[in-house]
Amino acid sequence: MHFKFDSDYIHRARQRVAMVVGSMAGYYDPRMLKTAGTVSKLGYQVCLYCLNNKDAAAKIEGYPFEIVLLPNPRFELMRSGRWSAVVEDRDWDEFTHIFARHLLEQIKQKPPQFLHTHDAMGFAIGGKVYHHSDKSTFSWIHDIPEYTRGDISLPESVRSFLSIVEEKLIHSPGALTCVSSALNEILQDFYSLKTKPSLVLNAPRCSDFDRYHPRDVRTALGVPQNVPLLVYSGTVRPLRSLETLVEALPLLPQVHVAIVTNSAGEYVEGLKTLAQNLGVNNRIHLHPLVPFYNVTSFLRTATVGINPLQRYANVELGLYQKVFEYLHAGLPQVVSNNRAVEEFVSQYDCGLVFEAGDVNSLAEAVTRVLDRLNSEPSWRQSIQALSEQYCWERQEDVIADVYDALTPRKSGNNDSLEEGKNYRVLHLPTAGAGQPDALTNAMKKRRVSASSLMVSGGRFQHHADYTLENVPNDLDATKQILNELIEEHDVFHFHSRPLLFSYRYSYPTGMDLLLLRAAGKKVFFHFRGFEARLASVFERWSPYNYVRDNPDNIVRNFRENKQRLFIEFVSGVCNGVFVTDRELQTYVPGALIMPCVVDLKKWAFVGTEPSEVLRVVHAPTRRVVKGTKYVLSVVEQLRSEGIGIELRLVEGVPHNEAKKLYKWADVVIDQLRVGWYGVVAVEAMALGKAVVCYIRDDLKHYLPHPLPLAVANPENLYHVLKDLALNPEEVRSLGLRGRKYVEELHDAKKVTEILLRVYEAGGNPFDIDKAVKLLSFQRKPLISKEFIRKLWMRKAYVNKRNFVAFLRMLRSDGLRVAVRETYDLFFS
Repeated sequence: MHFKFDSDYIHRARQRVAMVVGSMAGYYDPRMLKTAGTVSKLGYQVCLYCLNNKDAAAKIEGYPFEIVLLPNPRFELMRSGRWSAVVEDRDWDEFTHIFARHLLEQIKQKPPQFLHTHDAMGFAIGGKVYHHSDKSTFSWIHDIPEYTRGDISLPESVRSFLSIVEEKLIHSPGALTCVSSALNEILQDFYSLKTKPSLVLNAPRCSDFDRYHPRDVRTALGVPQNVPLLVYSGTVRPLRSLETLVEALPLLPQVHVAIVTNSAGEYVEGLKTLAQNLGVNNRIHLHPLVPFYNVTSFLRTATVGINPLQRYANVELGLYQKVFEYLHAGLPQVVSNNRAVEEFVSQYDCGLVFEAGDVNSLAEAVTRVLDRLNSEPSWRQSIQALSEQYCWERQEDVIADVYDALTPRKSGNNDSLEEGKNYRVLHLPTAGAGQPDALTNAMKKRRVSASSLMVSGGRFQHHADYTLENVPNDLDATKQILNELIEEHDVFHFHSRPLLFSYRYSYPTGMDLLLLRAAGKKVFFHFRGFEARLASVFERWSPYNYVRDNPDNIVRNFRENKQRLFIEFVSGVCNGVFVTDRELQTYVPGALIMPCVVDLKKWAFVGTEPSEVLRVVHAPTRRVVKGTKYVLSVVEQLRSEGIGIELRLVEGVPHNEAKKLYKWADVVIDQLRVGWYGVVAVEAMALGKAVVCYIRDDLKHYLPHPLPLAVANPENLYHVLKDLALNPEEVRSLGLRGRKYVEELHDAKKVTEILLRVYEAGGNPFDIDKAVKLLSFQRKPLISKEFIRKLWMRKAYVNKRNFVAFLRMLRSDGLRVAVRETYDLFFS
């Protein structure tokens, strides 16, 4: 499943999901994050609530959905003397009660339509929220990832408490999901469920695997290609029985082992001591865990996947995550004889099973697998082919069905639009890579009264219906312009910035948004790039970011503290907030995605023609941002190796001239440092060209699988481009997939249809709490004799300075009265 921009997305975007995990692992647990990503992909406004390790709430940034860490209840229990150092003596009922209270305080501000709980502790928390809320306002979904009664890793008191909770609440949710078929059977029989929980396997995403990923386990550990490398990835603790693997190494003298884990402590140190005593420590390598969306790519260069789990009730019932990770990495696996896994491995011929805890049995199984790999190299390919059947993409369809079954149906045809309805729409005030004008033209074709206004012409000569040479950030100087716009338009769609704007966000930046909203106009804001990209988040999530390079003072111009104030201001003042893609949504999680558009008639399919020379075009609007130096270096390296490549750069030319070069190309390389594709890529895909671009690893799953473009970054561009140069059929195939993708997501006609529905719906109410922070920041520099004199002249402002009175009036008299007073103050 991939992101689709349609009426269902817009409908779902009006509904909030409170997703709850009862542990601190929630915001890095793969199952939780994949589920949140799936629900977000469907369009729902998701907030994932997890447990903090501190006595305070906090937010985790960088995801296309919100993540909130709630205060850890143990601190409140410690203050009241109710927290025991002994786990068995802790009051887990009170613990979950406090967590639920914190959660209720959060969601009362924005009531959710769905409560989606995970794990047994999350079930207990959800139960308290459910019973202290109006149950008719939301639907409850619960995911059961473990057999609680059989989880011997839990202390007895915890397991007993959670088992009682499960028995008490199991019939309350509107839907249950579960991790394995065997557990489904047990739950249905034990609790007399009318229907089995929906099966959601804990499988990786196919879209996460990248054969060109610059990191792999063998290279990271310095293990030569001709050395068999066994790999274990995940938590290391006694129940995982890694000592069986260590003890088997003397029987496997040529074999090395990689243990990919973040675990530490007594058990890990015991494994090291055991390896030292057996004389195999030089063949055991430890490596930290990698992000879950990189695991399959990282493991791909190992030889065999290992999982020596002990046998106990919980693992007998399920196909755990590692089984599927090894499949996706193309690794045959050697696993202990837990029932569900033994049946799976035997059925699909993807490895061998050994007797749990038996060192000789493990060594024999490894030897047989290695022998088969030597005699049958194609075995790995047949194993990896299973990943298409056992992948998260298929589980997403199950999750979508669960939500659809609980989602209220729309009554009537509320999405229909009156043809030619006079919206009087204005797109302003930037060229925005031609996007405002493209939307304007698409609206005109629907007989909507639409126009575009641009401040200054710009170097790429994009068209606009109206052009203003200069608009100072000054209310007095622009009052006539604003008065005329208010009279002539009903819907204002701002792109990248307000009309009144300063990089310092000083007064009156953004006041035009406020005034237009107060005048009864519909106001929408569209973040398109630098203005939304928070430097600290960008630097943390994109390893190829340009923050330190700071091209054209982009980072310096957009100071992060002020950006945050402005983003919050916009979300509070405007009827709706848009971003162009998922990467930008990681900075503005509550925004709707409104994709870049292209007129498919103007950008008709051209395709590619096979030739001895690969024709490559790269269009660096800013060389540092686009990663141009890497393109130049790689092309020169490939040429020196005798690979036929011709490169043309598109710089400083009008848009129509750039289009001619795109038509000439076989491959168009877009940006390599940002983390998503831009307008150039959309236009090139529309022409049927193979596009190369860097997509953030955690965001690739929002694209269709197989991908409609070739994903590359500065580290692996050489391999990606060389592969395309040597495989013209792949170039042609990418062009076809790209065109199909653009027709689905970026067609100006389709996007405009949805956008007009958003305009018509009206959008968000004014949120004073979000609006006042920027205004409070702006008030300090405004103290002047003339301004104070004007405030004193009006009784509403007596003894008040700057915006203090304005903010109080907002609270007491409402937006329209307050802004009308302010408007009159400046415009009369």
